[in-house]
Amino acid sequence: MLNIDFKSHNLKAEKVWNAYNSGNPVKVPVVIYADVRNWLYEKEENINGITLNDYIKDKNIMFDSQILAQKWIRLNILSDGQMGYPEEEGWSVIVDFENFTELAWFGGRVGYGIEPHIMPFLN
Repeated sequence: MLNIDFKSHNLKAEKVWNAYNSGNPVKVPVVIYADVRNWLYEKEENINGITLNDYIKDKNIMFDSQILAQKWIRLNILSDGQMGYPEEEGWSVIVDFENFTELAWFGGRVGYGIEPHIMPFLN
């Protein structure tokens, strides 16, 4: 966990975004996209060795992993986003369809590996 004052950081980040959104930016806001996939590959964080396949196939693992990933992101990845434990909004959890389920629905066979993907199925 970063050794920073999250409350102070969040106030500064809010000012950065307010200035940016009003058309008078004080700097370019820093946005780092990270999600549960990043957390899954952090061996020090993912101590149970959950794979992406485990995550996709088990709703309880999906739920728990999303919370743990959000905690890891908010406590460790410095950006102009809100950091620290959420004070008002709480944690958010979604049904994560990933980026292959639509093609699977259309008949593609899912190939499970490090990253699930659809095997070629159109001629």
